[in-house]
Amino acid sequence: MLKNKKAIYVLIPLNIAIWGFFIYRFYMAYNEMDGVPMNEKAISIKLDDIKDSVSYKLSLDYKDPFLRENEKYRNASGSSSASTKTVVPKAVVVKTPTVAPKQLPDIKYLGLIKNSSSGAATAIISLNGQSKLIKANDIIDGVAFKSFDKDELIAMWGKEKMVIRK
Repeated sequence: MLKNKKAIYVLIPLNIAIWGFFIYRFYMAYNEMDGVPMNEKAISIKLDDIKDSVSYKLSLDYKDPFLRENEKYRNASGSSSASTKTVVPKAVVVKTPTVAPKQLPDIKYLGLIKNSSSGAATAIISLNGQSKLIKANDIIDGVAFKSFDKDELIAMWGKEKMVIRK
């Protein structure tokens, strides 16, 4: 490539100068504060001393768009001042929960998954519209699933025995 050594004598110092320039720029970019002299008469201002010269007043006499009630707040004095707002208490009716008699859950037997190597079986059912994976003797929502095979599922709900077919 280079048969003349004169080119190497020119390229090595040029390479050192270019890399030196990049290193200098990188160093100066991270040390900008070192080169700036501080003014001895600089004024320091505490943030606590600065006060907001603008005064704000909230107008809270509008109808709340998210509430379906006619008025949540009622102005006692008739003026639109936010400080004279009073909250009108609303009558609260406490309803005691009534215990409805439990009805028979809707169970559908969807299929069987069997592991051929271990022999473990898992059934797929639909219980009140939700799909679930169960194993023998599992209890879900008060229903005890006793056994299942390829075509039918045997479950107990309370003292009632159910046979559910595909």
